Amino acid sequence: MKKIIGGIAAGFALLSVVGAAQALPVLTPSSTGKVVVNPTVANDTYLIETQYNVDYIYTLDRALGSYPLFPAPFNDFASIELGNIGSSVFDLFLWDSGGSKWNNIAAKSLSASDNSYIFGGGVDLFKIEVSHLDQPVGPYTTGLTFAKNADQTVVFQNPLARVVPEPATFLLIGSGLLGMRWRRKKN
Repeated sequence: MKKIIGGIAAGFALLSVVGAAQALPVLTPSSTGKVVVNPTVANDTYLIETQYNVDYIYTLDRALGSYPLFPAPFNDFASIELGNIGSSVFDLFLWDSGGSKWNNIAAKSLSASDNSYIFGGGVDLFKIEVSHLDQPVGPYTTGLTFAKNADQTVVFQNPLARVVPEPATFLLIGSGLLGMRWRRKKN
């Protein structure tokens, strides 16, 4: 009997060690940036596939809790962690609804030495911008944790377009400056 109980205990110990060594699955956003986390366990990390050199806004789908027959609690982001970013640096912003603008969180930058941030009390909207991009070290993932348990949490990972001036814009500005200088000399 002691051998059987010892064997069962050893088997559970082996299963727990094997289970702990497994990597977290990486969730891939749909073409609309939608990621469904089903179910959501509070403070567990969920990895989302992310592209290098792209700024993102992360939002939660609040429509899930709006059905009167099936009320669902709203969930919030509890923390973020960027993995495998090398010496790249990312700035983290929160939306200030009162001022209707993005605020850098105390000049918070995420880098290889400090790659995570805990949102005090949780947030439903934040933005990540690339401030210094190094060569990618490997797959880049965004690790998100949520504040509450939920049957389902829907995250939208929306890429932001970078505004890059076109050569024609530079030509127009340059010709305007030259025209102003020529007019000033003429007078």
